[in-house]
Amino acid sequence: MRTTGIITGLAIAALTVAGGGLALAATGSAAAAPPTVVPRATTAPRVTTAPRAGTTVLPTAPLSDQEKADLLRMADEERMAKDLYTAIAAKYPDATTFTRIASSEQRHEQRVLALLDRYQLPHPSATTGTYDNRTVQKLHDDWLARAQTSVGAAYQVGVDLEQADIADLRTTIDTSDNADLDQLYGHLLTASQHHEAAFTAGPDGTPALGPDGQGACNGQGPIAISGRQARSSSPGQHQAEGRASAGTG
Repeated sequence: MRTTGIITGLAIAALTVAGGGLALAATGSAAAAPPTVVPRATTAPRVTTAPRAGTTVLPTAPLSDQEKADLLRMADEERMAKDLYTAIAAKYPDATTFTRIASSEQRHEQRVLALLDRYQLPHPSATTGTYDNRTVQKLHDDWLARAQTSVGAAYQVGVDLEQADIADLRTTIDTSDNADLDQLYGHLLTASQHHEAAFTAGPDGTPALGPDGQGACNGQGPIAISGRQARSSSPGQHQAEGRASAGTG
């Protein structure tokens, strides 16, 4: 009896020790397990938009006070032409030349505003019929009053406006030495020549206008004029070219 009790006690002790060892082994294994590593979130690479094919980004140079004033005035002039032609088109719906050229003037205005942004210059007033430049304001008011009298008078207003633009652009090109300004002014000069031709044709003529309102010369499309070419030609020559294109568009 005593021997059996001793054996039973030893067996229980052995099992207890063994169980404790297994528990320690399990605990040690759990402690030794490597921690879970959570990968860091990665930031997607920044995507830049490449310039459109065929576009040329011209370098900038500091603007003189005169160049700044000219660019600001040009923004007023382009918006004034758009506003004036839009008002005339509303009065004479059948005179579609004004509608088409007003759309062209809006694109020109956007190009001028883009250069204002490029040189960090403020935009002029955007209120229809209101302009920061007093001369531009007076011209708008006078031309609008004249255009209200008859459709023929309205076409003559268009001729007068475009001729004034041509003269002003030539003077502005002469005072600018920045390539991007000369490129813009040369484009506006070419467009004004075509617009003058269209208005010269009058309500009974055939306006020399393409689908974009820019005009066509002998079926060849708009003639590109650089700043240098603009400086080397006379105002009379440009007006004659504009009138010639009106009869061949």
